[in-house]
Amino acid sequence: MVFGHRNCAVFGCHNSGKKLEKWASQQCEVHDCLHGTPPCDCPLPFKLFPFPTERKNNEGRKRWIHLLKRKGPKGEVWQPNNSSRVCNEHFVDGKPTKENPDPVLKMGYETKSTRNRKPPTDRSSLLEEMKRLRTQDNTQDNTQDNIQDDTQDNAHDSQDAPVIQEPSSSSFITEEEHCTTAGRPDHITHDHAYSFGWYNLEDPDFCMKEKCLQERLKQFNEIKDLKEKLKNLKEETSKKTPNKFGPKRALSEKDEFLLTLMKLRLGSTNADLAQRFGISTTNVTNVVTTWVKILASELKCLVYNPSIDVVKATLPAKFKKPGYSNVRHIIDCTEIFIETPSDPNLRAATWSDYKHHNTAKLLVSITPHGFFNFLSKAWGGRTSDVHLTRESSFYDIIEPGDEVMADRGFTIAEDLLIRSSRLHIPPGKRGQEQFTKAEVAKTKEIANLRIFVEQAIRRLKTFRLIKHELPISLLGSIDNIVLICAAL
Repeated sequence: MVFGHRNCAVFGCHNSGKKLEKWASQQCEVHDCLHGTPPCDCPLPFKLFPFPTERKNNEGRKRWIHLLKRKGPKGEVWQPNNSSRVCNEHFVDGKPTKENPDPVLKMGYETKSTRNRKPPTDRSSLLEEMKRLRTQDNTQDNTQDNIQDDTQDNAHDSQDAPVIQEPSSSSFITEEEHCTTAGRPDHITHDHAYSFGWYNLEDPDFCMKEKCLQERLKQFNEIKDLKEKLKNLKEETSKKTPNKFGPKRALSEKDEFLLTLMKLRLGSTNADLAQRFGISTTNVTNVVTTWVKILASELKCLVYNPSIDVVKATLPAKFKKPGYSNVRHIIDCTEIFIETPSDPNLRAATWSDYKHHNTAKLLVSITPHGFFNFLSKAWGGRTSDVHLTRESSFYDIIEPGDEVMADRGFTIAEDLLIRSSRLHIPPGKRGQEQFTKAEVAKTKEIANLRIFVEQAIRRLKTFRLIKHELPISLLGSIDNIVLICAAL
């Protein structure tokens, strides 16, 4: 979409065509495509309306100019140009209508109400008040001793009497405050008194516990041999001084594990995680980088190519129809939005004409049951699907007799034929004006089966770190990040 250099002429309003172009270049969270491109039908964040023309509505044009109350550089009445607009935020009905044709809202020149100054204090009344307070202090000091004597004399008599205790201010704790403070370890320092950690998930009084999936927590606790491998995380040594330990880590292993999972699933910023866990953003970066390597090393065994017997045993009913019972791999390429690199060569290598954004592209393969059995290394978004498939190690897992299902763009039938394998892709037109009935039927069949890989990619993108724009600082770990997301 091209919106030009249009700007809202109202003083203090920053809505412009440049903002709309930026919005159109961003990913739509609802439809998983660029804003304004099919199937996205989301409305524009705002609209820009031109001034009435002198020929059609000169009076309306003058009213708009008068309501804006802008002046030129020499103090003359400001005149709009071809790029001058007024956005919908300044109209009562959201646009010029017959009932409300002129902009009157948020015009940028509303007068600020000034508070009236307090009247001068009466000095004589102030002196009298100070004298009165002094006399009260003296009487309180005199009566305090009498009260203490009386309480000592009556202490024995009041033992059997019911005690009515006034509620202190600390007893007025709301249920929400109780949920966030109960069960907190006593060793937490004052700086981290309001931090978030693994103990919150184990606390029976914690508010979020009812919303958490307890079975998932059991799975986290059953990660075998991981604690033994994390012994060196608490106190790291340096190569220059191997006998000297570095500073203690700010979080426990469980809290670091939880922080990394929150980074992957929620895509939280480092500043947000630092505030939640009571650490610095530098520590967040170090924790995520370290744990991504560890988790990728531990979970890579979950992304593997099962044997043909296992694939046959778990074959869905849709694939048992004649012609597709030997399908072992369903492949497709997916792209992950990345932050725009500063290097011009990297910008060119990662630019995707399909997504109109800088992306990282990788090849994924699933079994007919929906299980990830192959993930390629990430390439620049400029790379074609065929080139990525050939340069990846996907052909290494192909065995004679395997059948691969792909989209029409994967013209790799000859490559698979050399390996005694077969390719299933929708038929092309081949110069014809339209498909035959048989070709239409085959296209529908393959589309109904290929939807499994699209669903798998959609599940992969539920991890918001790779659903939205990946920071350039994590680009070096993108292969490990995708592997972890696919395994989880």
